[in-house]
Amino acid sequence: MTKNKALNFILIILYLNFTFQFIGLFISENNINNSYYLFLSILSIIAVANLYNAGLHNINYLISLCVLTPVVSVFGYLSYEWFLTTRNLNMYGTFPNVFLPVADFSSNVVRSSGLSRSSTILLIPLFYLILTDKIKFFYLIPYSRLVYLIPYLILSSLIYYCQSRIVILFFVSFSIFSIIYFLWSKTKKYKFQKIFILMILPIIFISSIVVIKEEVHTKSFTNKTAKFFLNKELNFSSPKSEPKGPIVRKLDPNSITSNRFDYWKQIIKQSKKPITGYGPLGDRFLLVNNNSAHNTLIYSYASGGIISSILILILILRYTYLCFFLTFVKKIRLVKKNVFVFSSIFTISFLFIRGIVENSVAVFSIDLLIFLSCITICEKFKNQKLQ
Repeated sequence: MTKNKALNFILIILYLNFTFQFIGLFISENNINNSYYLFLSILSIIAVANLYNAGLHNINYLISLCVLTPVVSVFGYLSYEWFLTTRNLNMYGTFPNVFLPVADFSSNVVRSSGLSRSSTILLIPLFYLILTDKIKFFYLIPYSRLVYLIPYLILSSLIYYCQSRIVILFFVSFSIFSIIYFLWSKTKKYKFQKIFILMILPIIFISSIVVIKEEVHTKSFTNKTAKFFLNKELNFSSPKSEPKGPIVRKLDPNSITSNRFDYWKQIIKQSKKPITGYGPLGDRFLLVNNNSAHNTLIYSYASGGIISSILILILILRYTYLCFFLTFVKKIRLVKKNVFVFSSIFTISFLFIRGIVENSVAVFSIDLLIFLSCITICEKFKNQKLQ
């Protein structure tokens, strides 16, 4: 345990949540191998507590980002390769065939929504590095700023191309709120400069890639230019017969939630163990075709029953309150030394919002690992005096 009483309480809540799921696992016909998720979750909690006691809570967050970076790099590269070499204008159809080159290393390949999620987690600290940076006339001098501006543009493009609605909604809302709230006292010119760098520049970047990609495939602009200047049309061998994909992913006309609401109803209706649940991945045990609950509380209900749902709800309420407290009551200063706590607050917010449509922190995953590192930073910062 740690020296922080509030953090201890939350860690005990998490211990109880994952330990209690052993009961549902053992008294149901769920796969006993799923206990793997519980052991990893408990070990992660122990590791985070030890790192907090050693004063390495910031290092723990950086380690989590370092683990996530190569994952995003590999899957992002494969998605971009598929996107640039086909007529598709988004990355929504990448799973699973696009990721076959890494199938020998891992069968647990990410979907486009997972890549979008991971990109957002990496983007948030970059966003605040840029937001806290001082604006000069030649912003990119010194060129060291490119170290986080270029990754920011690439990650923002992945967020858009992957077409996860909840992630795009969060990204736009989060960007607008951060610029307006934290730059309230700045001049209009300064605000516009930040808006251009953080919001308009990514749109230009995303649009430019689409335009260049289409020109490479169709040579439309080249033909028009040649016809205007040379009065003749050039004949390029381009895959015009291949149909162009939509710039916005196709949605299911019968379900705006991609059948998530039906999954929630099925789990609640089919569960015969409302107190204990069915252990880890209980949602996949209850649903056909190995489907997921796609909701943090519904997953908790399937895996640990009402008790697990209540424990996770306590967790959500605690850090919803703490995020509001640090942002609106403690009013953190917009300086680079506070980038860790800014990133933690809005990463927690993102994971909770994503928890409406995904299992998120309720099961062992990168979401849980990132979440654990972020709550330790917030709990530590809560007790620090502002300078």
